[in-house]
Amino acid sequence: MKVKWNPIGPITEEIEKAAMDRLERAGKYVEYRAKLLCPVGKYVPKGKGKWSERIPGTLRASIHTERDDKTQVVRIVAGNERAYYAYWVETGTVKMSPRKYLRPAFRSPQVKMIVEGM
Repeated sequence: MKVKWNPIGPITEEIEKAAMDRLERAGKYVEYRAKLLCPVGKYVPKGKGKWSERIPGTLRASIHTERDDKTQVVRIVAGNERAYYAYWVETGTVKMSPRKYLRPAFRSPQVKMIVEGM
């Protein structure tokens, strides 16, 4: 009779879940900081200019954290179909200087402390 016992499996799952929980907590902090740093424009009524019907706070509201346990990934997402300009705000364009909000939030020392568990 052969008994198969693998104690590493449950321990590994526990460690992976704890690591994902910590990464998600760090992601939530980055999301919070990015929302604080995100620039908010002015309301432009429909028909008043080239980029009409802009609603202030659309970009800020689009920032969120996504967790995928299957692929073990935590993403901080900015932008959607209404806030398609998220990349341009972060990196700038020919006519606009960059107004960084994601990178400074990600590089804050508190994120490193959360991930490393200090």
